[in-house]
Amino acid sequence: MNATKVEINAAALKNNLERIRERNRGKEVMAVVKANAYGHGLDLVAPILAQQGVKHFAVSNLGEAAQIRELLGARSDVLILGRTPAQLAGAVAEGDFIQAVGSVEYARELCAAGSQIRIHVKVDTGMTRTGIGEHSELDEIMDIRPLQTEALFTHFSCADSLEQEDIAFTQHQQAKIVKFADEYKLPYHSQNTGGALNHCQNARFSGKFIRTGLGLYGFGDNGTAGLVPVMSLKSQITHIREVAAGTPVGYGRTYVTDAPAQMPYETESPSWLAVVPVGYADGYSRALSNIGFVMVGGVPCPIRGRVCMEYIIIDVSEIPGAKVGDEVLVYSQESRKTSIEHIAKQLRTIPYEITCAVAGRVPRVLV
Repeated sequence: MNATKVEINAAALKNNLERIRERNRGKEVMAVVKANAYGHGLDLVAPILAQQGVKHFAVSNLGEAAQIRELLGARSDVLILGRTPAQLAGAVAEGDFIQAVGSVEYARELCAAGSQIRIHVKVDTGMTRTGIGEHSELDEIMDIRPLQTEALFTHFSCADSLEQEDIAFTQHQQAKIVKFADEYKLPYHSQNTGGALNHCQNARFSGKFIRTGLGLYGFGDNGTAGLVPVMSLKSQITHIREVAAGTPVGYGRTYVTDAPAQMPYETESPSWLAVVPVGYADGYSRALSNIGFVMVGGVPCPIRGRVCMEYIIIDVSEIPGAKVGDEVLVYSQESRKTSIEHIAKQLRTIPYEITCAVAGRVPRVLV
């Protein structure tokens, strides 16, 4: 049995779904569960969402779409956001999946494959990544048979920002997708988590769906929506030892116990160091070397030395009686220092890079 595991909090996931629905009454939720449900475990997350009435899912590729079908059967619509190779178009049609199409050229490739495929057409309203930009392009796509254009969609680039310039840009993006939808009398979806939380009171944001990923997992609400992180990463102490002051620790000797440069006073006190079997092979960033913290017995414990491939070394000197087998909270809301939001800021990144990085070899457990 693995000492290191991810715990997925089912109650938190349900809470987040409900909080998002409360802000967007009358709209259906399209749950984005790509990248193994942002690292949380597709096989755990999708059934819970389906039990809560979610009927629409968005994934990255055909393999993820097939996994949804295996988990939930045919009762859910599945939108493939990534580009499926045209030679696999038959599998898209056979699975009754919906394929995102962002160019006339790709629509023609799918048509040449000869399968009848449901599609949602991507409109580039300012993300400048993929999508059509002209009405003439949509005319061509809608004339291509046997493709069935069921909806339009776009992706906001800065809806999570409350800066006035970013709010104005999001409104500009929304106005563009609305113009397309109104002219062609098609439903559309535009609101990602930022749009669903920050622009939900704006009557112009009236698409049929909200397409939310990040918010389901407890992030992206600026602390105002009552979202709760779903993921915790836990491990155990596997070794513990007392070491003398002045002892170098780990690769490169980047930390020395009780070195005067690292301590506010000179001391001869020994340190108690513990080994925890989690490292960068598990997705715990090496950049947290000598700056990260974990929690043991309610006490924040600093990482000493470099994060290894499969281990970290932590200082448990402040925990009398610490022992092998004690639980270690690596990612946890029980301390700001171990929260995914705080760690993301330390690493100058975003929370969902942290969750997506947790390796597949780390078991996911529903709690």
